[in-house]
Amino acid sequence: MIKILQVLYLAQFGGGEVNTKVLIEHIDKKKFDVSACFLHQEGPMADIYRKSGIKTTVIGMKHGMDIFGALRFRQFLKKEQFDIVHIQLPNVITLAVAILTSPHVICHMRWGNADKRKGLKKIFLKYFFKRADLMITVCDHIKNILISIYGIPPVQIQTVYNGIELAKYSQKCDKTQIAAEFGIKNPSCIIGFMGRLIPLKGCHKLLRAVQDVILSDKNCYLVIIGDGTERDALEKLAKDLRIDNNVLFTGARDDIPRLLKLFDIFVLPSEVEAFPRVVEEALASGIPVIATNVGGVSEILRDGVDGFLIKTDIENQLKEKISYLKNNESIRATMAKSAIERSKEFDINKNARQIEQIYIQITKTTP
Repeated sequence: MIKILQVLYLAQFGGGEVNTKVLIEHIDKKKFDVSACFLHQEGPMADIYRKSGIKTTVIGMKHGMDIFGALRFRQFLKKEQFDIVHIQLPNVITLAVAILTSPHVICHMRWGNADKRKGLKKIFLKYFFKRADLMITVCDHIKNILISIYGIPPVQIQTVYNGIELAKYSQKCDKTQIAAEFGIKNPSCIIGFMGRLIPLKGCHKLLRAVQDVILSDKNCYLVIIGDGTERDALEKLAKDLRIDNNVLFTGARDDIPRLLKLFDIFVLPSEVEAFPRVVEEALASGIPVIATNVGGVSEILRDGVDGFLIKTDIENQLKEKISYLKNNESIRATMAKSAIERSKEFDINKNARQIEQIYIQITKTTP
């Protein structure tokens, strides 16, 4: 039995935290003993992990450079004697403690802006990255950044795409009933977004892009799933654009696979992404996707096949693609079929088996 610790920082809802939870649930429990550790404070994801039966510890660091918190983390590692410490979204101090304390360390890189680190932080990260057993990247885009900017040898990096539970997104749901729950009757088209409502997600661009579409068709709706610091500003913008009656903000939800069935088109207008889980989920739900061509998005979405890739700085292009798909139901249907086929590449079972092989290779142990 190989003893693994999955290390995360914030116990908040996010793609990395969800991906790690799903991975732990699908790792072979007869061969691997996997626990989770959140470095920061208690939060909703820690409770979700525990309710899922995952042994979860919270260290209680006050910030990323909390020395006393780092010492508590070190004591925890020494006490538990993990075979592998698998760090998600590594920072300098956590990485240093793990490398100095544990026999094997894996860094799992999910940074959409990995190329933006500068100064001493970049120098120290580069130093410790090279001393980890392996760097796992969620897409080749990040792998190339590690090679070109951080100087990590290609042999030390392996790309493993995030996996999702395909069966959850293939279930049949009554779209009319879901729409009625939000007061939507006889919609001509429902455009959807899902994610944190922060500036980098680009929802302000999405609202401006759908303005003319909605004003010309009062049965067209935009549904925004998620919450965040920008929600009030976005609600005000929708009102200023005179489309607030057709824009619905659902807040954070825990029934994502069901709600995705509501959408005819999914849009992700982010300025920065790594390998967004929401695009995988939309494809698995049979929804054509329009997304900005950032990070590893092009490694998920095939332009013109499952949807469209657009540039981050051209709002007119976003508007044109939304209008095109809205007005071409047959194209949407063709893309929906392609999307479902494409999503099979991201099966969580495939993802979990790849990670298991990495664990075995690193420890050179047959469980």
